[in-house]
Amino acid sequence: MSTHDMQDTTQGFVDLYQRVKGELFSADTAEAQARRDSAINAFGDIGVPDRKSEEWKYTNLAPISKLTFDVDMAVRDLDRSVIEPFTLEGAAGPCLVFVNGHFSQSLSNLTALPQGVSVERLQSDANLDELPSELLERCADLGPLPFARLNTAMTTGGAYIRVAKNIASVDPIQLIFITTADAAPIASFPRVAIVAEESAEVTVVENHIALDGASTLTVALTEIQADANAHVDHARTTELANGAYHIAAIAARQGRDSRVESCVVATGGEIARHDFRVVLDGDNADCNIRGLAMLDGQEHVDNHLVVRHAKPNCTSREFFKNILDGASRGVFCGRIYVDQIAQKTDGVQTNANLLLSDEAQAETRPQLEIYADDVKCTHGATVGQLDEEAIFYLRARGVPESEARAMLVKGFAGEILDEIRIESLRDRLKDKLFNASHEATLLQPSV
Repeated sequence: MSTHDMQDTTQGFVDLYQRVKGELFSADTAEAQARRDSAINAFGDIGVPDRKSEEWKYTNLAPISKLTFDVDMAVRDLDRSVIEPFTLEGAAGPCLVFVNGHFSQSLSNLTALPQGVSVERLQSDANLDELPSELLERCADLGPLPFARLNTAMTTGGAYIRVAKNIASVDPIQLIFITTADAAPIASFPRVAIVAEESAEVTVVENHIALDGASTLTVALTEIQADANAHVDHARTTELANGAYHIAAIAARQGRDSRVESCVVATGGEIARHDFRVVLDGDNADCNIRGLAMLDGQEHVDNHLVVRHAKPNCTSREFFKNILDGASRGVFCGRIYVDQIAQKTDGVQTNANLLLSDEAQAETRPQLEIYADDVKCTHGATVGQLDEEAIFYLRARGVPESEARAMLVKGFAGEILDEIRIESLRDRLKDKLFNASHEATLLQPSV
């Protein structure tokens, strides 16, 4: 994308904001409106990145520059059958559904919550005034991320989840974000804030789904605050149709002895980008971030991570895998950053890529930036194809070649999927990724 295209695309989003703000954000307080104006100005100053930017070197946003996006002014009516395949089977917790960024009362299930657990919908930025000051893009430094600024300016809906001190929320809380468009491209800007107070526990599942139709763009922001000794288990899926673009930031700040686990699974779409920003801001904090992408055709996924060890004795694990077929492309760029005071840091970062065709590409850049002298940090990356000797071994024992390939791919993906603690989500993703029709196209020998 040329500099001129970048500027035109940036201005297009700024113009969209100016056109709709009077109607969409009429309920805003003066403070909220000022926050939006500041965010859109910052977005305009930074601009939509092109490939000259080091952070976007391997992800070309030129296709987005060719589209003119609009936003829905109100929630669309969708049949409940649309969301049923994505709901957690047997889950007793609440399920909030958003369509093109707007909360859908008819599709949601606001089940009564245990005392000490609150789930509120963020229907306009006026609600964001009630969020703690640590949030609102303060969970981590999102300044270099222009789309986080765009989300702050344009968000129309989302969820604010808060779990009080010493409370364990047993049932998962599910958030379903659907984007859909008829004839013209539609953009949505969902936002999620999760606060686990001291010694609290919560499990949150985000499903981002783009339906068939015209092109869609989702610009999402999730912020997680885990106070001392809190535990947040966060799972996120992006299940996209052709013509869908998804750009998300996931930020977390952790207190002492806290634990945050986050897993993102990506399938389909034109471009999916996830920017993780984690700050381990208390002694003995622990984070575990995992990701899996299974792509075909021209699909593209880009995972960027910065995990900052800001205090001593913290642990981090980042493990991302890509299964790439057709002419798809997987990008991974991860950095473990260790402050000078963060002695006794233990950080491990791994990226593994499985290429199922000669045209598939993987770009991997694990990095360490260390300013302390008593640390244990490692990183590693692999790019390879299925082991022909393993296939031969299985075939020699009567396993057909297609089944042998499927077994090896399932084993490769299983290291990520098997760590998802919610059984119904884990099983649904395995069924989706490895159903018979998918295997017939994805797992055949490359020619």
